[in-house]
Amino acid sequence: MVAGAKKGAGENTGLIWVLLVLLMSSLVLALAAYVTQARHQANVEQYMLLTGEQRVVMHKIASYASESGSGHEAAFERLKQSRNEFSRMLDELKNGSSEKALAASPERVQPQLREVESVWLELRSQVDALLNSREAILTARGTIDDVRQILPGLLAVLSSVADGLVEGKAPQLQVHLATRQLFVAQRIDSRLNEMSMGGSAGTLAVERLTRDVSELKTAVHALLKGDADLEITPVKDESVQQGLLEVSAILGDMDDLLEKMQGQMPGWSAPSRASSEAGIEDENQAVVGGRLMQGTDVQGELASIAETLSQKLSGLAASYAANMSNPMLGPMTVKPELITLM
Repeated sequence: MVAGAKKGAGENTGLIWVLLVLLMSSLVLALAAYVTQARHQANVEQYMLLTGEQRVVMHKIASYASESGSGHEAAFERLKQSRNEFSRMLDELKNGSSEKALAASPERVQPQLREVESVWLELRSQVDALLNSREAILTARGTIDDVRQILPGLLAVLSSVADGLVEGKAPQLQVHLATRQLFVAQRIDSRLNEMSMGGSAGTLAVERLTRDVSELKTAVHALLKGDADLEITPVKDESVQQGLLEVSAILGDMDDLLEKMQGQMPGWSAPSRASSEAGIEDENQAVVGGRLMQGTDVQGELASIAETLSQKLSGLAASYAANMSNPMLGPMTVKPELITLM
């Protein structure tokens, strides 16, 4: 009987040890699951914060790109900083950050993260192209300003010519031709504003401004020398003739600046050829599929890609949110229910 009691006690002791081992294992697993869950949630909160910041930075990139393309010098440095900031945040999402105690994104969101990276690389190439064109854009902006400085003098002399013809009771056709050139010259200022936009809009504006200057030169030549096709006789008033010669000199300077400008702004030459080959006479007709015909319209491409990237970032944030409560502990998915059970 004593032997039986000892045997029973031994069995109880063994059972107790088994239960203790199971209890300790359960506690250890529960603690590990809890820590894993807490770290995962902290990581996901950082992931979502980073994606939110990326969307803000991406909109800054689009804004700074527009300003850079218009020739605002300070915007180029801001664009470069925003590009680098976005790249840094993307790297943290991909590979984690020891400084922030942030783990690399879980495998389950890697497909969405790769989509974001793919679109970002496309956007970054457009940003890099714009940054590499900095000197050309700023030089072109300076040339535009030079043309704008010439314009008031041109308008003043043209106005004087028109007034001289009216006061001298010149033929009606001469007066009409001179008066029309005032409207053509006034249109140049709006062309310069369009040129400042760069890209396809800039290309079309350069082309139209070139035609405007050509029309002015033709009219001045007709008034000075006469033109049988236009039924214009030469101006006889010497003071008006002197004014026309001043206009001709100003247009010569403007011609030189336009020729210089055409080789400066990226993307201006190619769209010009495309629209000419298509027989396009008005910028409103230079639209195919809702987009301006273009050669290398960096700003237009950049805006389109930025919109796509914004959508991809929204999808990535949704993926992080969907996986917030489901970290992996070995082969197990850790859920609050599992922690409670343990």
